[in-house]
Amino acid sequence: MDAGSENRRSKSAMDSKRMPAESAFYDKIVPVILIGLAVLTAILVLAAAGILLGILPV
Repeated sequence: MDAGSENRRSKSAMDSKRMPAESAFYDKIVPVILIGLAVLTAILVLAAAGILLGILPV
């Protein structure tokens, strides 16, 4: 392959979009899921720390 064909292929790959410009899924649902997972992770970490420190009885 020459450099010209490689350049054309990478440019066409850059032109294709993986997600639509106005997508309700990526604009609304994905951030809510990420925030929910972050909250769940924080709760689990705090519960584990509480158990290790003897604050929460098991």
